[in-house]
Amino acid sequence: MDLHYVANWGTRELYLRLPLELADYKVLKAVLPGEAAQVRKSGNSVIVAFENQFEDDDWDDGTGWMGSLMSLRSDLLRGDLRCLYLGWLLCAQNGSF
Repeated sequence: MDLHYVANWGTRELYLRLPLELADYKVLKAVLPGEAAQVRKSGNSVIVAFENQFEDDDWDDGTGWMGSLMSLRSDLLRGDLRCLYLGWLLCAQNGSF
């Protein structure tokens, strides 16, 4: 199960749950050590979380674009870690390191 959340005050959150046996937790954790994008264990799963807040004058509920991010889970399960670089950049931008 994956979850996304968008609030009208600018909060954006995306959580991807991966089976622990299919995800290399140590590698994921090394790439995303910050707060804005992070990795944690939960039972038999690894949770990859992307969280960002910004002020936006235009209301955007994520319809039409948020669902397209769900393919990132499949990418991660195939070993394609490119999307994590964007999370790393988000951490760098927010000074999370």
